[in-house]
Amino acid sequence: LAYAKENERRECYLFLYTLAVSGARVDQVKLLLWNDIRDGIWYKRGEDAKNEQDSRVFLGEDLVVQLRTLNCDPVVFGRFAHRKPWERVRVACGFPDLRMHDLRKIMGSHLLSEGESIKEISGWLQHSDTQVTEKYYAHQNTDFKSLTSSIRSFLPLLEPQTESSEP
Repeated sequence: LAYAKENERRECYLFLYTLAVSGARVDQVKLLLWNDIRDGIWYKRGEDAKNEQDSRVFLGEDLVVQLRTLNCDPVVFGRFAHRKPWERVRVACGFPDLRMHDLRKIMGSHLLSEGESIKEISGWLQHSDTQVTEKYYAHQNTDFKSLTSSIRSFLPLLEPQTESSEP
C-alpha cells in the first residue's frame, strides 16, 4: 500500500486499502455507492454478494473522508481502471502473480491467525457458510468493527500527502 500511495494515483491506493480493510470482492468495491455508506459503515448489499446476504463493514470516518476527496458520485471510485495500476504495484513489490482477490485471503488468514472466530471472518467475507472459509483459509449480522480494527492495527491508513511548495 505504501508503494501504491507513493507511485500511483490516489484512487489506486484508496481502492486497494478499501479492498483490504473491507473483505469485499473487487467488483463490490468497484460498484461501491455513496448511498451504501453511512456513519463510517459500508452496508454491503446482498445482491452484490455470492451468498446474497446483506452485511455491514466498519470503514471508519477517516477512510470515508479520504474517499470523499476522489470527488466521484454516485460510485465511490468512479471510472477508476484498477487493472494496470495493480499490475505495476504487484510487480514493483515482487509479487507478479498476486491477484487482487488474494488480498481477501491474506486478510482472512491474518484474522484467523490473530484468533478471530471463523464465523465472524466468514460473515465479513460474505461466504455462504463457515465451511467455505475453513476450506480456503481457515453469517453473522455484525458491523465487523473488531475485525476491521484488527486489520487496521497492522495496516494503518496513510495520511494524505501535502503538496510541497519548493521554489
